[in-house]
Amino acid sequence: MKYLVILHAADQLQPFDHTAFRRTAQDAGELVDSQLLADPSLGTRFGTCGAPIHAYYLIDVDSSARAVELAQLLPEATQDGAGVDVRPVMFSAASDY
Repeated sequence: MKYLVILHAADQLQPFDHTAFRRTAQDAGELVDSQLLADPSLGTRFGTCGAPIHAYYLIDVDSSARAVELAQLLPEATQDGAGVDVRPVMFSAASDY
């Protein structure tokens, strides 16, 4: 099942080391995609949001427990002012059209 691992950080310029996560997910063949997002000031936000999203990973794993296990390797999971959301992907839009 695919999961989107969404990374939030109040300080967009603080570098986070994702080596352990990337190496583990890539070696297991579970990393599908990842993107670092531009500074939030270049986009538009609506409503009251928490810390902005600064990156995401799309992973394909056997269980939600495995998705959480991988996400816990990310430093944002334990840093003040940062966070990680692990959300199952309901469908791939391109395959539904």
